[in-house]
Amino acid sequence: LQHGEIFYRYPPLTFAVVPGLYVFHVLCGRLFRFLRNKILINKDVKAYSAAEVGLVSPDDEQIEQECKEKLMEAYDEQVIDSMNDVASLCVSFLTVQACRFNISGVLPDPLGIEEEGWLHDKSDSIKLISLSLMFAVLTVGMVHYTATLPKEVTPLTLASMHKRAAQVLELSVSMAMAWCLLYTCKWEMARNLPVLGNPNKIVSRL
Repeated sequence: LQHGEIFYRYPPLTFAVVPGLYVFHVLCGRLFRFLRNKILINKDVKAYSAAEVGLVSPDDEQIEQECKEKLMEAYDEQVIDSMNDVASLCVSFLTVQACRFNISGVLPDPLGIEEEGWLHDKSDSIKLISLSLMFAVLTVGMVHYTATLPKEVTPLTLASMHKRAAQVLELSVSMAMAWCLLYTCKWEMARNLPVLGNPNKIVSRL
């Protein structure tokens, strides 16, 4: 999406892709949770017995309700964490892609590879490593902030959306710091070690 013609004319617009992607990711997550809750969970609940949910002799309605709660807890613990990781990876990568484009004027391909214009000035590396330090500071701040949020929130509420967004942002800035360090090293190797040639070739990568 960042490779549209309008982004080449207005490079700062590449940053607008990032929140758009996150909103789309959240909407997809809500849709899948709805399908899980309304369709799939009614089938999965049959696999649970009263003993598995800690009930001795409840009626069928109570068993079904307890099973649904257990299944949704497992869903929230495993799937939501995985979705946060995926969202953080996408957000951080696209953010650094936009940073690199606005710094150097070269927009990498969807895999982050600069097929042309891969040799950069020292000033470009200084800007990118400065961004890495900024992301490091933001990581520390987000760790302290997310620690102040309540551990338990009601799903599908503003509080849960706020907490999830904070967790994704915390992971995103830490990953963005790592991406910046990676590409700064790559730029400096290409500039200071010309014997390695193109940094996208196998010799340089080794």
